[in-house]
Amino acid sequence: MAKPQSKPVHAALPTAPALQPAPDNGVGYVDRPPVEQAPPAPAVQRPAKESVRSYPQLGTRVPPAMFERIQRCCAETGINQSFLVRRALERELSDRGY
Repeated sequence: MAKPQSKPVHAALPTAPALQPAPDNGVGYVDRPPVEQAPPAPAVQRPAKESVRSYPQLGTRVPPAMFERIQRCCAETGINQSFLVRRALERELSDRGY
């Protein structure tokens, strides 16, 4: 009885033929006639939300005047917007007893 082998015997892989250049059709790349391209499509204008801006972290909308105040404060102090909003909400809730 033959002893089982631990590794299967691999067949030799066939060698692939060497790559050959594509046949020349007689027309050079530079000699090709120019192709007419369609003009670019105009951009779709979507209506902007002028009344309020979205504040995605809270899932609420912030009035433009308040949003601009937050941005000005961030630019002047270097404090990020989420920290300013969190502190303002904490103060408002604590003033109301929550």
